[in-house]
Amino acid sequence: MSVRPQAEVTPWQGGRLVRFGPPQVLFGRSYEDERIELAAFGPPGRVCVIAASGEIAAAAAAAGHTVTAVDVNARQLAYARDRLAGGESVRGSAESLMTAARSLLRPLSPGWRMRRLWPVLQTAGPEEAAAYWARHLDTRVVRWQLAGVLRPGSFTVRLLTKEFARFIPRRFDDILRARIARGLARHGMRDNRFAWRLLSGEDLPGWSPAAVDPDAITWLAVDVATHLESVPAGHYDAVALSNVLDGAPPEYGARLRVAVRRAVRPGGAVVLRSLAEPAPGDEGLAAEDAAMIWGSVTTRWGG
Repeated sequence: MSVRPQAEVTPWQGGRLVRFGPPQVLFGRSYEDERIELAAFGPPGRVCVIAASGEIAAAAAAAGHTVTAVDVNARQLAYARDRLAGGESVRGSAESLMTAARSLLRPLSPGWRMRRLWPVLQTAGPEEAAAYWARHLDTRVVRWQLAGVLRPGSFTVRLLTKEFARFIPRRFDDILRARIARGLARHGMRDNRFAWRLLSGEDLPGWSPAAVDPDAITWLAVDVATHLESVPAGHYDAVALSNVLDGAPPEYGARLRVAVRRAVRPGGAVVLRSLAEPAPGDEGLAAEDAAMIWGSVTTRWGG
């Protein structure tokens, strides 16, 4: 079967979150709770995942799945493979943006300073984490600062590529704060590496991706829709699409849905995330995802 040309360009193909610079690693770490994928995938089978930082691919391979990891950003793909081979984690574009945001919060909000935050991260379960967020992190000053950097039209958002800038929801600061509050009350900080990453920029001490042989994973530098169009019908038992549709044009979404329906066997799982605000009742498993940032997490998209 011939491979369809990549006609519908998504913002991910540029390998940049911001308007300037060459293609680069976008995500040095994952912000997706792999337990969602593993529960949806079920028994070991053939799965396709977005490579990203390699954590989903590693978790799936460690669970016994035959994994194909794809990424349209060749630098990101190479980084994920190298990381699973024992290479060091790097700061990607997403981490750089979050570091800049935290640097604005810490001078005027002591609760964000590592001296105070570090012991709370180490000990806080859900109740304590929610209380610390409400009293020391989600302060009036923080709300004012986040409004200035996360709302459409702000200087920070204007730095993003035009596709991502257009995608940012209105009042995204309020949306994100509500999601974090919900997530901390459910998942806590102590054992939640995503809370550590988001709030401090550090990783949970002792945590590392699942130990797997990266050569056991098939790595492909290709757009996921193009890849799914190229495989035999029903080739995969499940696919994990990350949030590839965030910022993508409707034409690409329609194309990907058709490709998914064809490439995934009947009854197979499809995991799709989005930062966008969902329609009421369409949140799916967003509250279950310990990463806390997602508006929707669905495991049956494309059917």
